[in-house]
Amino acid sequence: MDRVIPKPTAKRLNIYAREVQMMIELGQQKVSSTDLGNRVGVKSNQVRKDLVYLERDELAGDHGRAGIGYDCERLLNGIEKLVGAQKRWSLALVGVGNIGRALLSYASFDEEGYPIAAVFDANEKMVGKRIGRWEVQPIAQLTRTVKVRRIPIGILAVPREAAQGLADQLCAVGVVGLLNFAPMQLTVPPHVVVTNIDLTITLKQLSMDIAARNGSGRSRSRRRKERS
Repeated sequence: MDRVIPKPTAKRLNIYAREVQMMIELGQQKVSSTDLGNRVGVKSNQVRKDLVYLERDELAGDHGRAGIGYDCERLLNGIEKLVGAQKRWSLALVGVGNIGRALLSYASFDEEGYPIAAVFDANEKMVGKRIGRWEVQPIAQLTRTVKVRRIPIGILAVPREAAQGLADQLCAVGVVGLLNFAPMQLTVPPHVVVTNIDLTITLKQLSMDIAARNGSGRSRSRRRKERS
């Protein structure tokens, strides 16, 4: 039976993989848990705890021994096997507004194994136009194209009022994952996984974190002055 990897661990594993890939491209052959942790802002003991999943699934071999470090090629291969990164997941992009166009220009999707297989938009003026190598299809062809091509992941870069209906259509024809840029929570079947990307909420959280850190910094400074 496959072991369930906690979401925070899976997220860190993907970050490790990205960093190790960069190391390999620069010619680095070995990396320690301390070095890897420093590069991504994680403590070395947390790195070792996360990589235990590779060892238990016999994906890490004998690398990572004390004083030797991890073999970068084997480490990357093990992580990618564990998180399913070696499988290619085709995408259906719905919406070619500002966010949609930005996603189409992001070459790393294809490089990382997530090719955009089909593009759709409700605007009749956009239908039939080519954006890069993609021809924009009408929403009326959404379910047929996704079903015939067996596309497993949909990206919703559409207005809030259109998101749920489009999500329903995609789920009905076999999509098992949705990347949702609409500012709302989608209702989907239990087997469908949704990741919400709300840029406004993310920026608000960032500003709160900045304010909290600066506030605590001022408090520490004030306390030091009071003691002096």
